[in-house]
Amino acid sequence: MGNTCFVAKSTSFLCYGLMDEKDKLLEITLADLEKPTLVGNIYLGRVDKVVKGIQAVFVELEEGVMGYLPLSPGQKYFYGDGKGTDRPPVQGDALLVQVVSDPIKSKAPKLTSAYSLAGHYFVLDTERTTLGVSNKLEDPEEVRRLRTLMAGKAETGTGLICRTNAAQVPAPVLEKELEGLFEKHHRIMETYRFRKSRTLLHRPEKAHLAYVKNLPSQQVDKYLYDDKELLVEAQLYFSENAPDRLEKCRLFPERGGILARQEKDSIWRHYDLGGKLRKALAEKVWLKSGASLVIQPTEALTVIDVNTEKFTGAKNQEETIRRTNLEAAEEIARQIRLRNISGIIVVDFIDMKMAAQKKELMAALESFCKTDPVQTHVVDMTALGLVEMTRKKVSKSLQAQFRDIFLDKGLQL
Repeated sequence: MGNTCFVAKSTSFLCYGLMDEKDKLLEITLADLEKPTLVGNIYLGRVDKVVKGIQAVFVELEEGVMGYLPLSPGQKYFYGDGKGTDRPPVQGDALLVQVVSDPIKSKAPKLTSAYSLAGHYFVLDTERTTLGVSNKLEDPEEVRRLRTLMAGKAETGTGLICRTNAAQVPAPVLEKELEGLFEKHHRIMETYRFRKSRTLLHRPEKAHLAYVKNLPSQQVDKYLYDDKELLVEAQLYFSENAPDRLEKCRLFPERGGILARQEKDSIWRHYDLGGKLRKALAEKVWLKSGASLVIQPTEALTVIDVNTEKFTGAKNQEETIRRTNLEAAEEIARQIRLRNISGIIVVDFIDMKMAAQKKELMAALESFCKTDPVQTHVVDMTALGLVEMTRKKVSKSLQAQFRDIFLDKGLQL
């Protein structure tokens, strides 16, 4: 049995994620049905204000919807005249932009002037004009094959990134997707200059489809839906982009729909997602040995403290500490992924005296973090024994998602 991808729908939010063969949560995302994500949208916006002090401009995307675009030297911009230039934007310019992050609290959505288009196997990039292959693809022959294929399809002014999903996929399937991505790119570049400012030019697939698209197919045994409309959307997407996944799609329960979600056999109730979510948001995490983690996010970074608590099972103190830290390292990697923690992370493991044990711990932590699809880097252990880590920010943390959907709306788990 492999992992299960689930998509559960309620009246006001969508819940989707990944569970292992023992129904243990690996990932979970909460999406607001009333406020769909803006991430990935491409607009011909209008520059509303230039703020020289912070080297940024505010761009009106739609009527009353403002976005924030950081400026940097050498950055390329596409204005309403259809020409690319490094001239910095001024007030009133019609400017091509893409949303890279949703608004957080009082912060406006973050924008980029160089858009990208993500497919099932590739990402087309207008900022970097190089050819890249996912670091998770380690077979030299396969990497060489994929690079050769991309080189034969690449176009001036664009770059391509090959995703993990492309491994062992026949060339005709990959070529078909590349042709589709370039077709979208050409359509945007050829038509945007004829559009009015404050116009949406491109909207990517829905959030739940983007999520399943990013999951490596070899890691998912089945895709479980409790809503017929969402299941049909997934089946249509897979039939066009990844037909090998179609047979993995399931309706749960068989009759699905809104009535089923009110019963005990809905995905939310059957897998006790509410209970799992409470645990995923708790500050304290108990380990099987009786030790614990204390996870405390702050504005600047996230601090994780490891405590022995009740664990005294080993014959000597050094061995107790070693086992506790190794067990904690595995759970820390899981919790970081589950909670979608990003930015700077500092872990205070239990002090160890032996250099060999410290080296073993760092190697184990790096190994556990390799299963995370989001780029996670174990930096080093400081002189005080604190382990420094970083994780790329790709979306809101689980805590922020819970606040936006449950706390702000007064909903209960």
